Amino acid sequence: MFPILSIVTPCFRTPLYYLERLASCLNPCKERIEWIVVDDSPNSAVIQIFMERIKGAFPNVKLIRHSENRGIRSAYVSGFTQASGKYVGILDHDDEVNLAPLLDCLLGCGDEIDLLYTDERKFSSAIIESYHKPSFDILSAVQYFYPHHITLFRTEVAKQILLASDTSINLATTTFDIAFWYEYLFFFRENGLRVRHVAQELYGWRIHPGSTAASIEQKPSHIKERKSIAEHFFDRFESNYTVDARADISYVIKGEFGENFDSACEYIGHYFYIDFVHTNGGIVSPHYEVVALSPISLRRLRNVPFAVLATYERHAQLIIPSAPALESGRSHPEGVAFLKDWDPRTRLEFRTYLRLISKQANAKTASRLIVRELCL
Repeated sequence: MFPILSIVTPCFRTPLYYLERLASCLNPCKERIEWIVVDDSPNSAVIQIFMERIKGAFPNVKLIRHSENRGIRSAYVSGFTQASGKYVGILDHDDEVNLAPLLDCLLGCGDEIDLLYTDERKFSSAIIESYHKPSFDILSAVQYFYPHHITLFRTEVAKQILLASDTSINLATTTFDIAFWYEYLFFFRENGLRVRHVAQELYGWRIHPGSTAASIEQKPSHIKERKSIAEHFFDRFESNYTVDARADISYVIKGEFGENFDSACEYIGHYFYIDFVHTNGGIVSPHYEVVALSPISLRRLRNVPFAVLATYERHAQLIIPSAPALESGRSHPEGVAFLKDWDPRTRLEFRTYLRLISKQANAKTASRLIVRELCL
């Protein structure tokens, strides 16, 4: 049986020690994975020597050599294009991973996963910093790429994305992973993205001089590219908005949406049917007057891309916290809006809220959002 997972490792002047560490952490799963090493440093013999050494021990290892240095985006594309597994993921040349729990999850779930991600830790000889990630939802996912390290995607979808001409991947020189993330989210805009989060620290992001684990500023073009990539994504849904990287957290995108509408409620009403609901003794009564949301809550609604939310099928509560919103010890950064699962059949604990039903004609089951007082 051919391996279910392809792991792509782009290399540029990679030290032998890093390659040996990669081989060591992949060795327990070598029969169950395809390891694709992309050599983007043609004048270095280190990778060629290393590959000759391990080719007998790794049955499904593949080397792709570039005749010239093409850059990280090209290395990722070469690896993804040659992937043969049902799923594909990125393992950078200076990092480490434990794949066994992921492979068990993939094999146990059959064909029911479109995206799988894990928790991670930054590490060096002196530092270990854990990152326990929140549950996935589409709203937080378009603000920052928290599932990264490690994220597994469907290979056939990845190849379709790479074959498309008008994608944000063309805007990325050092941010292929961010661009690909937005394109993957867009691909599943109507079909529903089935996500599994393995809440274990299975990926190690190595801290060393020159790595983004030490500082995102190691790649100066990152912030500018993130903004352009986000704009390319939101342009597909609406045109009157502005986005930029947050000043306090540069890897998070913040936006002001519906700028052509006079109010937040008018903007929301363009994409959703709005009921202003008050519950009395368990009886739900729709109202058609604006409920008394605070001014700061109404202002924060402008930070939510309702054109995006109307497209994706979801029953959820919309949360815009004024402090990090904890979820069993896992939180988004302060101010990052997110969706919390909600079963429409259950009784809501709060008495006054907005009930939104998507107007999108192509939605198989119209999105239903509950918006309560947002200043938590």
